[in-house]
Amino acid sequence: MYKKGHFGLSIMIFSVLFAIFGLTAMTLIFVAFSVAFSTLPDWDHKFGIKHRAYTHNIGFGLLSGIIIGLAFGYALGLYFGLLIFSAVLAGVISHLLGDIIAGQNIDGTPWQIKPLKPFSDLRVGYGIFKASDESVNEGFLVLGVIVFFVFFMIGAA
Repeated sequence: MYKKGHFGLSIMIFSVLFAIFGLTAMTLIFVAFSVAFSTLPDWDHKFGIKHRAYTHNIGFGLLSGIIIGLAFGYALGLYFGLLIFSAVLAGVISHLLGDIIAGQNIDGTPWQIKPLKPFSDLRVGYGIFKASDESVNEGFLVLGVIVFFVFFMIGAA
């Protein structure tokens, strides 16, 4: 799944929080940060790290959440730091879900990731569609925006 697809999937997942918690500043911040950090695992491309080897797992999500949450917590207080920690972790988890459902090797077999690393070496990947399929990525983004506005209005009511 590409950036558009990851953004759309995370918007779909986290917009539901508006219906649960209402339209509050904290809910908006959580959704915004979760979506913003949903592409964090793909930063391995930017730094020349082997793709999906070290950044596509819960351990990376926890470590990233701790580091970013501590930075925000130091600057803005413990509560905000915890909010950002959980939003970063949630964003990484949504990325993992996207890569589990999307992704095929050249021969059409699904690629697999180890999402529970370092706690488990379990490999998961279904490859329901090609990660490079632009119509799927755009479809996730459009659907995510629609879901966002629906739940945004529910939360505002």
